[in-house]
Amino acid sequence: MARAIYADNEILLDKRVFDHLDRYSISEDMELEVFSTSIRGNGYPASQLLFDKSKWVRNSSKKKNIVIYAGGFQNNGVTTSAINLSYNIDYNKYNVIYIDKWKYDVDSEKNVLKLNDLSTLIFRTGATDYLMEERKPANQLQSVKGYDSLTHKSQSYAKKVFQRELTRLLGDVKIDVAIDFSGYVVFWTSIMAFSNARVKLIYQHNDMFAELSKVVNGKLKHAEKLPQVFQLYKFFDSIVSVGEKTLELNADHLSNYATKDQYGYVANSIVVDDILGKANDSSNVVQINDNDYLIEDDMFKLLPNEEIFTLVNIGRMGPEKDQKKLISAFYEAKKHLATPIKLFIIGSGELEDSLKKQVSSLKLDSDVIFSGQVNNPYIFLKRASAFVLSSNHEGQPIVLLESLTLGKPIIATDIAGNRSVLGEDYSDYLVNNSEKAIYQKIVELCSNKIHGKMNSLNFDAKSYNEESMNLFYKLIED
Repeated sequence: MARAIYADNEILLDKRVFDHLDRYSISEDMELEVFSTSIRGNGYPASQLLFDKSKWVRNSSKKKNIVIYAGGFQNNGVTTSAINLSYNIDYNKYNVIYIDKWKYDVDSEKNVLKLNDLSTLIFRTGATDYLMEERKPANQLQSVKGYDSLTHKSQSYAKKVFQRELTRLLGDVKIDVAIDFSGYVVFWTSIMAFSNARVKLIYQHNDMFAELSKVVNGKLKHAEKLPQVFQLYKFFDSIVSVGEKTLELNADHLSNYATKDQYGYVANSIVVDDILGKANDSSNVVQINDNDYLIEDDMFKLLPNEEIFTLVNIGRMGPEKDQKKLISAFYEAKKHLATPIKLFIIGSGELEDSLKKQVSSLKLDSDVIFSGQVNNPYIFLKRASAFVLSSNHEGQPIVLLESLTLGKPIIATDIAGNRSVLGEDYSDYLVNNSEKAIYQKIVELCSNKIHGKMNSLNFDAKSYNEESMNLFYKLIED
């Protein structure tokens, strides 16, 4: 690596990948301005760094390099899973490099900062380089028809584009494992698929066939994009589902795109100490008029009152999470109960406005609390009576694992992803995927709380996590 970095662009110098290096900027009179306060020694002119290899130091390491595209760090389960993975990987054996775009919205920027500092984040800036004959094949690969529509010669041209783009991002770094952790963006899938990595993985965080028919604001969200990704499955060693039941669905529905042997399973990992620590952290909690509030980003967010039966739902407000069904079920349960009940919905998403209108139309404004995005959802979960998940399809919901870790009773729709987590041990928490079944379970749990019949859980979170990481290591090593 370089002893010092020169640049005339402060944006470059601000990126995390350079934080451990001495920083210099070339001023207009070609003198060096020192950015680093740690070393005051002489720097090298840019020309020497470019043409004299003796000014560079190459560190030798037996660690294997894992390169991951994590999906843009949006507020979703893929991001949570990617962040968790960064805290569970053995850094004595592996270097972990996340690569991504460099322009983020506010929420994505916050999520990026949650990555383990032992990992490296490299941003993709600039533009892809093409030869004249390469541009059309590379664009066609990312169009509706996808890779399989190209001639053999055009496929070769397209591969070279994405191979060269990865070299532009990482230089001559040897890649041992390339992981498309998102599985939704054909550009990044192509980067990983055509890399020279020893092992290539692509993740499936959901029932991908169901995602093809996902409708948002009256439009199919993924129907014109996912087929191009599916056509590249053939280049990956493993297509990794995050739940066993989800694996079965994906292997069955997408059997035309890969062999049965390619489909694998790795459970999502969790950061147990972080969950327990934040759940019990009251340092930012204040009491106002007998109500507790969490202070985050200069905002006061109401916390559940443990004396009142309270449900918490955590997740993006999209059609697959179906909070609309949950709100209707909550409304019916409230009509059947003589005691006050509350519902906290934590998250954001494209359906937020319509859900708030639904709550107002049912006159539930004082009973359904929209908390928005929160940095510490665990303190809400710890104070809740139960967690509820009304999804129509899932991969392997991490929030179910977090609820189990905190010993919370659960109401979850009986779909493949939820059953992968709860299985036979916690099958009592699964209900039919219907408004009626959810409201009946709410009434049952509320009655149990009133009569002191809430069952405690016996979930060994640390053993679960060890097993999850062993599955991951087995895939990247074997």
